[in-house]
Amino acid sequence: LERNVRAWLGSAPETTGERLNFMATAEDRVERSLQALGHYSADIRLDLQRTEPTWRLDITIDAGDPVVIGAVDIRLLGEAAQDEEFLALLESPPLAPGDTLHHGRYDQFRRSLLSTGQRRGFFGGKLTESRVAVDVTAGTANIHLHYDSGSRYYFGALRYDDAMITSAQLEALRTFQRGDPFELALLQQFQANLQRTRYYSSVILRPRIDEAEAGEVPLSLALSPVSRHSFSVGLGYSTDVEERISVTWRTPRINRAGHSQESRLQWSPVNPGGRITYNIPLTHPLNDLLQLTARWEDNEFGDLDSQQTEFGVRREMRSDEWVRGFSLRSLNERWDVLDQTRENDYLLPGITLSRRHRRGPLVDPSHGFSQFYQLEGGSEQAGSD
Repeated sequence: LERNVRAWLGSAPETTGERLNFMATAEDRVERSLQALGHYSADIRLDLQRTEPTWRLDITIDAGDPVVIGAVDIRLLGEAAQDEEFLALLESPPLAPGDTLHHGRYDQFRRSLLSTGQRRGFFGGKLTESRVAVDVTAGTANIHLHYDSGSRYYFGALRYDDAMITSAQLEALRTFQRGDPFELALLQQFQANLQRTRYYSSVILRPRIDEAEAGEVPLSLALSPVSRHSFSVGLGYSTDVEERISVTWRTPRINRAGHSQESRLQWSPVNPGGRITYNIPLTHPLNDLLQLTARWEDNEFGDLDSQQTEFGVRREMRSDEWVRGFSLRSLNERWDVLDQTRENDYLLPGITLSRRHRRGPLVDPSHGFSQFYQLEGGSEQAGSD
C-alpha cells in the first residue's frame, strides 16, 4: 500500500508553485492509489508545515478494510469459447470471489483477453462489457467482463518478390499454409527462420488486416539482401604464437540456391594456417547442410614442426534441438623432429551429435548446458596409414 501511494504521489516538488499544485491534488492521488488496491474507506489526514525554504508534509493513513470480490461474471462469446488458449486463460483467472479487489490484476486480465484475441486471429474481438461495480457500504465488488471474439481469421495469400527467394526455400522455411487459422506465433517463427538464413539484412513480414477478404488475411513479405561480401581483419599478440594477423572473407549468399562460403587466413611466426568452408543447403536451408572444407596449418613447438593438410565433406542435420553430423576427412600430416621426418595419410569417417540448451536471454542466459559427442576412426584397410 505504501509503495503504491508513493508511486502515485511521484517525486517531491521543489518550487513554491510546484508545491501548491502538488497539495491541490495530493489527497485525491492518495485516495485513488488506495482504491486501486481495494481500499475504498480509508481515513486520510494531511499535515503541512511551511517552514521556508523547505516544507514538510506528513500523511497519515488508516487504510481500513479492503473491498472483497463478490460475484465474478466472465463470459466468452463467439468462436473464442472453444479456443484452447482462451479456455486456459479462464482456468486460472486472477479474480475470484472472496479475494481483495485489485484493479491492476483486473486491468491485466482484461488486456490479456484482448491481446490473446489479436494473437489468435480474432481481429474483430471486443469487450462488450467491462465493469467493476463497487458497493462501498457492503464492502463488496462485482466484476462483469464479457468478451465477444467474433470469427477467427485465417492466413491468406503471401506476397513476395520471387527474385529474392525461391519457392522451394520459402516452403521449407514457412510455418503455416494458406487457409490455416491465424496465429501470431507462427508468423514470428517464419520471420525468425528467414533471419536465421543470414541471406537478408532485413525481413519485414506484415499481415494486411485491412485487406482481409472472406476471413483470410493476406501477408506481405519484404526482403532486403545482405551485403554480398564482408571482410574482417584482426591483429593480436600472445606469448605462445607471438604476433599474429588474421583476415576473414565471408559471402553469405553466393547464388539463389543459398550457397555460402567463409575463408580465413591467419599468420604468425609459429602457427600460420588457413581454412575455407563452402556451405550448400540440401533439403532445408537451415536444417540440412552440406559443408566442403579445406584446411592447412603449420605448428612449431621447439624442435617439433608439424604440417597438416586436410580436405573434408560433412553433412549436418538438425531435428528438434539435436544436431547430427556425418563426415569424411582426408588428412595428411608431416612431422619434422630432431632431423627425422615422418608423413602419414589418413581417411577418417566420423559422426557427431550435439545439443545446446539455455534459459533466459541469448546475451545473458541464466542457465546453459552444451553437449558435443564425436566418434572418428581410420583403418589401414580403408585408406589410412
